Amino acid sequence: MITRVVELALEAAPENAVIRRIQLHVGALCDADPLWLERYFRVAARGSAAESASLDIRRDDSTPEADRRRPTDYWLESIEVLGGEP
Repeated sequence: MITRVVELALEAAPENAVIRRIQLHVGALCDADPLWLERYFRVAARGSAAESASLDIRRDDSTPEADRRRPTDYWLESIEVLGGEP
C-alpha cells in the first residue's frame, strides 16, 4: 500500500521537484496503522524525491465522496512540492 502511495506521489510531482508533504486519507475501517505506515514510508521513499517528505495521515469516512468509497479504502489526497518544472 505505502509503496503505491509513494509511486503516485512521484508520478504527480513536477519533474525535478522535491516532495515536502504527502497527505494520505484512509477510511475508518482501513486496518493500516499510522505508525507502521510512517515506518514503511521512510523505507519506500528512501533515495527518491519524497525521501524528506512528511506523511500526514487522515482517518475518517466523512468525505463527500464517501458514497463512492468503502471505509476500507485509502487514497492519496494531495502532495506539496518545492521547485520543479511547471
